[in-house]
Amino acid sequence: MILDAGNTDKLAIFKGDLERMNIPLLPPDVNASQATFDVEIDPESGKKAVRYALNAIKNVGGAAMDNLVASRTSGGPFKNLEDFATRVDTRAAGSGFWRISSRPGAFDSIDPNRGQLFINVERLNRFGIAVTEERNSSQSSLFGGPSEGQRWRGDAADADGGRLAPAGKA
Repeated sequence: MILDAGNTDKLAIFKGDLERMNIPLLPPDVNASQATFDVEIDPESGKKAVRYALNAIKNVGGAAMDNLVASRTSGGPFKNLEDFATRVDTRAAGSGFWRISSRPGAFDSIDPNRGQLFINVERLNRFGIAVTEERNSSQSSLFGGPSEGQRWRGDAADADGGRLAPAGKA
């Protein structure tokens, strides 16, 4: 599966083989998946399972997935979408990554509301880029930047229909 990660036709055949052998194929997960396919214990059955590779999600870049795994390895599991956007270089991942990865549920472990995520892709991406640029610049803001002064939330009770908004603003 690792060698054919970019070939969806072959992956479908391998998925069928796994089903015949009664081996679960776990979905991609930003908090569990590696850049390549990996074997882990299925929390539901306690049996060995194959975890879908982040690099095998169609139209996502391998370098961005390596960056994601490195960020998770050094800083621990992502707590929420804001944590993800501040720790992963979203310039490499881009808004396409957010959209593409949300469809198979790669963010479900940190925010299971795929519709809300999909609506907020551009805001999350801009927020992540701002944080990354601030972190990479040699200047610091007198009043704090996005990583300190702004927090993004996206609960369904928001006045703007569940879209992410700066904390304290509705």
